Amino acid sequence: HLQSLVIRLSEASQLIHCRTQRGAANWIIISTEIGALLDTMPGFASVDEGHVYQGGIMKGGVLNRKWVIYIDPQFPSKEMLLGFQGPSILDTGLIYSPYIPMEMTPLFVDPNDQSLRRSVRTRHKITLTRPEFFARVEVDNLT
Repeated sequence: HLQSLVIRLSEASQLIHCRTQRGAANWIIISTEIGALLDTMPGFASVDEGHVYQGGIMKGGVLNRKWVIYIDPQFPSKEMLLGFQGPSILDTGLIYSPYIPMEMTPLFVDPNDQSLRRSVRTRHKITLTRPEFFARVEVDNLT
């Protein structure tokens, strides 16, 4: 059952290689449910980074010495996102550009309780530059 999932991942990975002519997928983002299944596979090697979990996306391990697995608790439970990241800036499909990393607003009066407040905000742009660097695999019947 789990080996058929690896076959689908290999197909999607080679699809990325065929579309980009640069390389096959080298990372996968998964949900915690799929992460629990992959943890039982013989080709999965867990990564212990030696720190306490702080929340958010974490590196889960390496599957079949090909794909680095990232576990996102907010990711949809029936999907897997594969992607390729190469050594140069030209080998990326998504660019995050913070043009104001962090700024504080002036004081303002909160209309709910009439107290003075200050907030922190950021401005950024996320641009999908090369969609052919990504593939999606849907997973059915997780149990």
